Amino acid sequence: MRPLEPDTARAVLRQINRQFEPRPLPRATTTLTWAPLPFYADMLLYACRDSATIPAITKYVLRRRHQVFVLDYTAAPILAANAAAPLQLDIKTVADYARFFTSFVWHKNQPQFLVERVEDIPAAADLSDEKKMILGQVLRPLRVHASADFENAFEIDACFISGRELVSRRLLILEDGQMRCSPDQRLMEDASLMMETGMR
Repeated sequence: MRPLEPDTARAVLRQINRQFEPRPLPRATTTLTWAPLPFYADMLLYACRDSATIPAITKYVLRRRHQVFVLDYTAAPILAANAAAPLQLDIKTVADYARFFTSFVWHKNQPQFLVERVEDIPAAADLSDEKKMILGQVLRPLRVHASADFENAFEIDACFISGRELVSRRLLILEDGQMRCSPDQRLMEDASLMMETGMR
């Protein structure tokens, strides 16, 4: 994420705060950072971090000129942003979209995040060398290919931590950004490992 110039940050926060009424983020203690997203031409991701709370609260929004979409861990705001932007998916950008979507949309009411390497796991630094080795053996590389059944759609095979489990999952990503997934295949059955790696 990249910092904003102070004057720009104030103007952007003023616009974003209209979406947070009646409890806007305080201007004095909120820091904004932003990042471009390769699957949108001019829609940006903003992180709004309020350091006055303990712990600090970070809210995320998508913004395109006068349009603001507050990410609430459901698919609805992302799909609305996809229609407004519009979404531009191809074989080069669809993996980034999958990483983004699964980071900001919960799966079966649980946080989920895509894992490609042991280092992607939040608690990796606290794991023993033995557990890191086990994870390295079961993690599978992300694979992307065009769907044979749906036009302008893609399928992705990837590993996720969903709740407290490490699983393998196939995603079908449609042209408008809607995502469907296959039943999870559990890769790890070590309950203690799942508790360690599943906590953020």
